[in-house]
Amino acid sequence: MSEQRSLAPGRLGLRLFLLSLSVLFAASVVGILVVRAKATVWPPAGAPPLPAGLWLSTGLILLSSWTMSAACKRFAAGASRLSARYLVVTTLLALLFLANQVLNWKALWPAFEVRTTALYAFSFLLLTLLHALHVAGGVVSLAVVTWKAGRARVSSQGLSYAATYWHFLTVVWLVIFGLLQAVF
Repeated sequence: MSEQRSLAPGRLGLRLFLLSLSVLFAASVVGILVVRAKATVWPPAGAPPLPAGLWLSTGLILLSSWTMSAACKRFAAGASRLSARYLVVTTLLALLFLANQVLNWKALWPAFEVRTTALYAFSFLLLTLLHALHVAGGVVSLAVVTWKAGRARVSSQGLSYAATYWHFLTVVWLVIFGLLQAVF
């Protein structure tokens, strides 16, 4: 007889949540690709180049994913204080990512004022703002887990859920960044 393995309700819920977010982001990407395919000229004349700060955003989120992994490894090894420090760094990197995204939006903002470049700017904003809103939610999760870790109250399951979500956001950003570099 084969033994059936069941998922804990929290793990199942997280997987369903990430699946729904995957569909949301995929639909947004497809929408942008359709807009791009229907455009006669892309980027439109007069459109500003992509903000160079996107590279910094990418570095920040990759580094935050690394620090999150380091926090999980330290926690599993019983070094909860060191794990909490890595979580603080992860949270700070996430906040820096969001602050840098605001600068990226400001760099592209003038494109909204010109009719011929507004859809170009909107497409950029849609992808990056949708992601940033989920990063903001991730920051809340990180803050809670960090606070609990600092008081030795975080569970391995809670840390695992936060890490899974954070790594998911990193992968989504890499897809968005790649799309922006290829299509914009």
